[in-house]
Amino acid sequence: MEKSCQCISFYEDSCSGVPLDNLSILSMLCQEMAFFTQVVINGLGFTNAQFIYNQRHFLDSGLKGMFPTSYDLLKGHLISMVNASNESDYECILTSANNLLQSQTSKNNQDTKDLRVFAENCGIYAEYMISNIVGNCGLHGLTASEQNHTSVLMYLNDGVWGKNNHYNHPILLIKDLLCRQKNQVNKTNAILFGQSKMMDIEICSLKKDQYTNINKQPLQAAQHLNFPEYESHKSTWQKPGTDYELIGSLGTFPVNVQTTRNPDVPPQVFESEGSQRNCLDRRKEEVMCVH
Repeated sequence: MEKSCQCISFYEDSCSGVPLDNLSILSMLCQEMAFFTQVVINGLGFTNAQFIYNQRHFLDSGLKGMFPTSYDLLKGHLISMVNASNESDYECILTSANNLLQSQTSKNNQDTKDLRVFAENCGIYAEYMISNIVGNCGLHGLTASEQNHTSVLMYLNDGVWGKNNHYNHPILLIKDLLCRQKNQVNKTNAILFGQSKMMDIEICSLKKDQYTNINKQPLQAAQHLNFPEYESHKSTWQKPGTDYELIGSLGTFPVNVQTTRNPDVPPQVFESEGSQRNCLDRRKEEVMCVH
């Protein structure tokens, strides 16, 4: 707790432009879970932050610590509760877990209590609850910071991962980290420069192509997207030409469109411009709708 308070003080001094009450989510590792609650987090100055568990660490070791005597029995249910995508699924799994405990010949009241407390705190670990937190962006842990931490350790320890043997003077540590940052910036700049040139070539190619009407949408995308996103968009844009075949004349309705991936599926029939078939029917046939 003392080290955490020191880190918070350092953050306040170093990042005065982002006060503590501006943070909306605070995630903790397993070894820190026993010391922090929503009340403690608010008391430390994070008045608007929602306290959540780091989901990956929680699944790896946090769950087992919460259920010392029933973890092996309830493991499947507990993991499913953490990964539940909606409240209905969560409640069904919880009911099933309770029934499993009650069906045991040797009942343990502590196990039932542990499960009840676990369910009461679903807001800090259940996927469907975490996904609804504003600013979460679909994340469920500290992946970005942990990747950076691992990268720093490997850089300082000549590629060795998992432990730190860098015990030099702090000023040397700062020097080494600044060198790492410089190398990373140079590498990123080189990648971005190369992608920028590729986009320039792509835009010139689209502008020179005689089929301007066909290239209008890809050209617009190329002028607004970065290279990786444009490549993904381009691949999706080209799919109708390779995955579908027009039966009949374009512009004359009704229009029949046949998928080339699954020729046994009946063609889609479009009675007029703008008409759509039921997407659910197409999904049952494992074929994407043309529109």
